[in-house]
Parts: sequence; structure tokens; C-alpha cells
Amino acid sequence: MSVDLDAADVIASLDTGSYVVLRRSAAGYDDQGRAKPSSTTTLTIDASVQPASGRDLLRLPEGRRAVETRVVFTPTQLLLGGQGSANEADLISMDGRTWEVQQSEGWPGAPGYCRAIVQVVG
Repeated sequence: MSVDLDAADVIASLDTGSYVVLRRSAAGYDDQGRAKPSSTTTLTIDASVQPASGRDLLRLPEGRRAVETRVVFTPTQLLLGGQGSANEADLISMDGRTWEVQQSEGWPGAPGYCRAIVQVVG
């Protein structure tokens, strides 16, 4: 007997709330080589936010393992920044603090759903 599990139902059942995400495009340069500031977009996501496990912390660079860390499950793709990327890492407002996406991946077996490791930055 197989059981079909819909990731949307699982996330909804463990939903801890709605959160505001600040999505930032990467800064660039204009035709004269002057720095052009990044633009931002704000969106609201529904998510399940859980404490990070020791295994989650091991997936981060050694110098980042002592920073407060959580795991976010959401049907909204959360973005990382990085060299050559068109955007900077998403920032999420939770519990009056700002958290930055450190790692983001599709949830296995559930296309369109995201599991992200976030760390407090402010």
C-alpha cells in the first residue's frame, strides 16, 4: 500500500506563521562603470520554521556554526546570493530579527517546495 503525501499539506499542518521576505537583486554597474545599487522586492511567505539540527550546522562553513540557525520549510523558493548570481541572499523577518538564507534546496520528492537554512544577522 502506497501513501501519497502532498508537501503542501505537510507544510500547512506544521505552519508556524507568515513571514516577510526581502528579496534583493545584486548590485551592478552602469555603462560608465559606476556602481548601481540593488533593487528590492518584498513578499510574504507561509512557512514552518524549526530549530536547526547538528547535522544542519555541519552543512555550514565552520566559522558560521556558532551563529543562531533555523530551518525554514516553505512552498516559496528562497534565494541564495553569491558571486555571479543575479541576486543577494533573501532576508526573512522572524521574531523581530532579520535572518539571511545560507543554504536553499528543493525538498526531495516535492518539486516547488524549499528547505532553507537561515541564520540571524540582526
